[in-house]
Parts: sequence; C-alpha cells; structure tokens
Amino acid sequence: MAEHQTSLLRAKNVSVAFKIRGEYITAVSNVDLTVKPGEVYALVGESGSGKSTLATAMIGLHDPAYTKVTGDIQFETQDLLKLTNEEWPALRGNVMSMIFQDPLSALNPLQKIGDQIKEALMMHDVYPETAYDDRVLDLLNSVGINHPKWVANEFPHQLSGGMRQRVVIAIAVANKPRLIIADEPTTALDVTIQAQILDLLKTIQKENSAGILLITHDLGVVAEVADTVGVMYAGQIVEQAPVAKLFEAPKHPYTRSLLRSIPTLDQQNDDLYVIAGSVPSLKKMDHRRDMFLDRIPWIDDDLRQATNVSLNEVSPEHFVRGTAWQTFRFAEEK
Repeated sequence: MAEHQTSLLRAKNVSVAFKIRGEYITAVSNVDLTVKPGEVYALVGESGSGKSTLATAMIGLHDPAYTKVTGDIQFETQDLLKLTNEEWPALRGNVMSMIFQDPLSALNPLQKIGDQIKEALMMHDVYPETAYDDRVLDLLNSVGINHPKWVANEFPHQLSGGMRQRVVIAIAVANKPRLIIADEPTTALDVTIQAQILDLLKTIQKENSAGILLITHDLGVVAEVADTVGVMYAGQIVEQAPVAKLFEAPKHPYTRSLLRSIPTLDQQNDDLYVIAGSVPSLKKMDHRRDMFLDRIPWIDDDLRQATNVSLNEVSPEHFVRGTAWQTFRFAEEK
C-alpha cells in the first residue's frame, strides 16, 4: 500500500506484444519498475532491448490494433491501461509528458516554434488568452534560450540540434508535469550540449519535484543523473539497483559487460571490450530463459538452458535475474 502512495508511476508484470502476420510476438516481458516523485529512474540497455517499446506503452502511444499490453500500469492512483483514447489527452502533456529522441521529427516542420509551445499550453487551458505569448517566452528562457522572441518566430529547421532539443523540453514541461519520460534526450548532441541538456533536466526536475524515467544506452549519462537504474535486455529487466550500488557492485553478466565496454583513461591498450553477438530478434526471444547467456560462449549449458529465471533481491534494493551471475567470470578471469 505504501508503494502506491509514494510512487508516481508503477509498472507491475507489464508485457508488450506486437501482432505480426496474425500472431502476437512478445517484445517486453513481465517488467516491474517504480518511479518516485523527485527521482530519476534510468532504463538502460542496447538498442533493441525494449526500452522505448515499454515507455510508449506506459504513456499510451502504442497502436492497440497491433499491440497488446498486459499487466498493471498505475500513474498515482489511475489505471493507465483502462484509459480510453478520449481520456488520454487530459494526462499526456499535462501531468505526464514525453521528450522524444529526435527533436526534428517531434516538431511540426510547418509551424513556428512559439505556436507549437502555445498549442501545448492551450490544449490544457492553463492560462488566460492574453498570457500565452508571455508564457511561451518564459518557457524558452527557462530552457536556456537566450533570444526567446527570435526563436519563437523561427521554424524547426532554422535551429541547431541543441536548440531544437531545448524547444522539445520546453513543450514537455509547459504544464509542469509530475512525470517526464525522456527517451534518449541527448543521443544526437555533442558532448558540450549534452551536458547542458542534462543540467537543464536536473534543474527542471528539482523545480517541479517531477519524477523522470530516463531511457538511454549511455552509462556515463546514467552515472551523472540517475538515482535508480534498471538494466534491460531482450525485453526483460535483468538487474535493478540504486545507481551507486550498480556501478560499485554490478552482478548480472550483461551489466558487467556493459560497464566493461566503457573506455577509461587508464586503459592499457587501444582495444575496447566488445560484447559478442547482438540482442536476439523478436521471434528468437524465449523469456523463460536468461537470453544474454547465449552471448557468453563459456557459460555452462545447464545455466544457459535454465528456465523460470526470476528477478530476485540479492541485497537491499538490489535485484538480479537468474543465478548465472553467481558463477560468471570473464574469460581471462576463469
């Protein structure tokens, strides 16, 4: 009961399946996660792990004709899976919002920036008619745009990538949402702009006491801004822990492999660690097993084929899927 009271977003046993040639193929399987007020929950993993699929399902942006979402998704006390298409607009862009990965495709190329922000405000009728223009300029200023009047009169293609991302963030926070889902918000940006965007997100979060579900493959970003981390592989959470604990004592072979792939200044040679293989295709996913073990050639066959692997709490607030982590070693450690 306490979890309901202290969580903004709570997913329990959430699965997402896509209809392909008349058959439903599971892409995300039995995911549990909680985002609390004022918390940054980072969902990390390689492309194809199911991170964005899970996020779009949680905010109701999937196509119900071809997507089946099961389980329990609660925003505060509201059951999101029971909302109709007519009920969603009252939540999306208002109490919960999403920052998309590609700001150029997220913005309307035929509409000026100021009009797009104004539209987000007017959808929820927050301000009197005469106050919208001032509010647009305030929002642009709040996301670090130095010449808001000029930017408000520009079209998306006339702005740099960093400025477009700031505009997308301005739209997302226009109505002071309590939950922000940020899907790879810094992927297309250079390192300097990326740092500015991350600082901006942290500032907005503190000002509004918002919870953030941050989707990323960049562990450097995770280390800088996250409070809790969920590591996702092949549609499953394989490890979850507070950020410090995850970086100091990673358990699952996938988490350890991801962390080992990060270049370091004290690296003895120029060779980067590369994880063998790739995330399996949808049709090859068997969610009864720990599928990452297929990418480790020296894992014992009995561990590789073990079924019914669950997410277990191995220490306070630290959850790991399966048991292979107890005996896993890198090749040179054996």
